[in-house]
Amino acid sequence: MSIWYGDLFYVAGRKNVVVMNPASGYSVLFAVVKRNDIRQLSNRLSSEIGTLMLDHGFEADAVARVTDSLIDAVYCRTVDRSPLAYLRDYIRHSKFKIEQQMARGEVNARLISASINHGPFGPGWNPAKSLANVLVGKPVSRKQ
Repeated sequence: MSIWYGDLFYVAGRKNVVVMNPASGYSVLFAVVKRNDIRQLSNRLSSEIGTLMLDHGFEADAVARVTDSLIDAVYCRTVDRSPLAYLRDYIRHSKFKIEQQMARGEVNARLISASINHGPFGPGWNPAKSLANVLVGKPVSRKQ
């Protein structure tokens, strides 16, 4: 659970970040972030993932295990490019949703993250269910 991949992308000149766990495809979106938000990404990531997991019905001990593993996060470039295909799908979906919500005047990143985690994205068909399987050591498959 300690490896997460992220990518920065722009929508209407605004920075956005998608972060994904490659084993499950579970992800979180940070929409319209500022430079200081990126500097504080490990704290925000831990907080957002914890809140999102609780919204998806994960138990408190599972949430604590994941968020505790993110406290001392280290950010670096990776040689492993395999998760990028999934991230590109997330980004495409997120861009569409952000543009839709910007037209209405408000961007709800948590709502977009929830739609990604319950859609046909990532290595598992349902990333929220895949994350639950990863946490208990079950293998993840496309047919869940």
